Amino acid sequence: WWEGLDKFFEPGREIVIVRSANDVIEALGMDEEKRAAIGAFARKRALDDHTAEARAREFEEIMKGLFELL
Repeated sequence: WWEGLDKFFEPGREIVIVRSANDVIEALGMDEEKRAAIGAFARKRALDDHTAEARAREFEEIMKGLFELL
């Protein structure tokens, strides 16, 4: 875990947060279907929001907003 991680992925839905060896063991014991769903949600979020293209769109929107203020 690190500060801001939940801004990238939704804990429990798109990522499994572990803080101890027991948490890791528990996560590895999750049923296959649940692990696959978490992986699919994480992949979708990463491709939708965390690619260079997504960051460029975000930058363009920020800059557009700044220029509108001038």
